[in-house]
Amino acid sequence: MYVVTQCPVCGSRFRIQRESLGKAAKCKRCGEQFCLREVEAEGLPNVPPATPPVASPSPASAKQHPTQLRIEPGAQPPRRWRNSPLLVAGAVVVLLAIGAAGYLMLLKEPTTADVVARVEGSVALLHDGLSCGTGFLVDEDLLATNAHVVQLMFLENVTAYFPSIDEKERKLKRIVYYDENRDICLAEIDAKQNALALATQDSFRHGDDVVIIGNPAIDRELVLKNAVSLGVMSSEATIRGQRFYQISASINPGNSGGPVLNKRAQVIAIATLKAKQQEGIAFGVPVADLHTAVAEVKAATTEQRVAANELHLARVTFRWLRLSGAVNVTVMEDYVGSMESAINLGRDASDGLITAQATYTQTFQQFNQNFPRGVVQRGLRDIQRAGSLGEQVKKNLLDLWACEQEIVGYVENPRGSLLSYRDKSRELSDEFTRLANQLKIQLDVSIEDEGG
Repeated sequence: MYVVTQCPVCGSRFRIQRESLGKAAKCKRCGEQFCLREVEAEGLPNVPPATPPVASPSPASAKQHPTQLRIEPGAQPPRRWRNSPLLVAGAVVVLLAIGAAGYLMLLKEPTTADVVARVEGSVALLHDGLSCGTGFLVDEDLLATNAHVVQLMFLENVTAYFPSIDEKERKLKRIVYYDENRDICLAEIDAKQNALALATQDSFRHGDDVVIIGNPAIDRELVLKNAVSLGVMSSEATIRGQRFYQISASINPGNSGGPVLNKRAQVIAIATLKAKQQEGIAFGVPVADLHTAVAEVKAATTEQRVAANELHLARVTFRWLRLSGAVNVTVMEDYVGSMESAINLGRDASDGLITAQATYTQTFQQFNQNFPRGVVQRGLRDIQRAGSLGEQVKKNLLDLWACEQEIVGYVENPRGSLLSYRDKSRELSDEFTRLANQLKIQLDVSIEDEGG
């Protein structure tokens, strides 16, 4: 007795012996294994099965002429849902939903908090007791900042720490890159944090939102550590022959040297300048120049790195001596002017000197008390041992030091007549100016004393 069965996957019908019902069989058409069940014959003739083995029927003939199936002894009936079209479709829908959710997560723009959380651990506060600035890691044990941030900082006085991590004080080991024209400085430092990612060479996009992290100082006692400012990339500008990004953002002294970041937490500039007369106008050194500096340091030899540090020491020493000499020459000139005014009024020259000294006490004495005279002396000794500095530079620095000391001596202890004091003032001023101009050229000092 023959009955008709049907493959549940491809729908092909086959004629089998009734005794085979309940056994497992493999469809000759699609290869699916299924359990034999009787179905309605739908008027198909009760034809005896073909002699095994038989060829698989074509799709058209399978429904017209059922064929014998090969019964596999001992096979277990398969689960009906295996390779079910509905199950496959459901799996595809689930996978598409998961993929879409992941894609939307990627498209979600990071918030300011996201950017800050990723980078703040690598942003440092630099402080020497007189001024402060900001730096950030750009490579393993390599810190970037502005040249003008450290232009008056002796390394032995500089403290660096990462406010978002801890209060541990770190020392800058040495300056390995210092470009005053481009206002970039790179220093070696012991730090284990990850370096910040630098954007590509051309990173200016008009209207992009940016995040600036820095350490603005309210006064010498209050520094806002790793403060966050928001801004917009506004335009490009040329200042002193150098290209800058102009950013619509509010920054203050202490922000200098800090990273300007895009929403991908990549550094696109170094915060550098602010407009003196208008608020909300800031400038940054483009990241392309930072790429150049980092590449130069990586390619530099140990001797070249040592030479960069010695040159920085000579420049800092020169700046302090020049600043002190200029301040105290001004005081000497004020003394002369005040004494002359007293004589013109029919008074004694000493009366005018007393008046001028009172003004000096109020305005200039604090500067002389803060002048790091001991550090300058140690710097001069190190400079005499520096192998990369020329002998004329070393001699001029010593002469400038001697001239500055003599000027300070005449300020703190005025002596002689008005005429002799006036002549001495002019003599020291001329000598000091001559030496300072020579050293400015020899040391390639080109930017103004602005501080962090």
